[in-house]
Amino acid sequence: MSPFPIAFSRFHDEVFVDIKDLGERHFGEWAAEYPGHLPLAFDECVGNRIPIFADGADSFENMSKQNMQVLWGTHSQILAQLR
Repeated sequence: MSPFPIAFSRFHDEVFVDIKDLGERHFGEWAAEYPGHLPLAFDECVGNRIPIFADGADSFENMSKQNMQVLWGTHSQILAQLR
C-alpha cells in the first residue's frame, strides 16, 4: 500500500495543480543555474536529494536530476519511516 493518500495521477491533477506555479518558477531558477542538466528525459525530474520533510535544505544544492520512479519510491519510504 502506498504511503500517499491518493494515486499519483490524482495527485498530479488535483493537488499539484495548486503548487504548479511555484514549482515552475523554482524549476526555472534551478535550470538557469544548472543548464548542463537539461533537457530532462520523460522519466526524469528535478528533486531534493534529502527530502525537505526529512530536514533537507530547500536549496539548489540539495536538488538534482533524478529518475522519477526512484525519487518517488525512496521519498515515500523515508516518509513512511518518519510517520
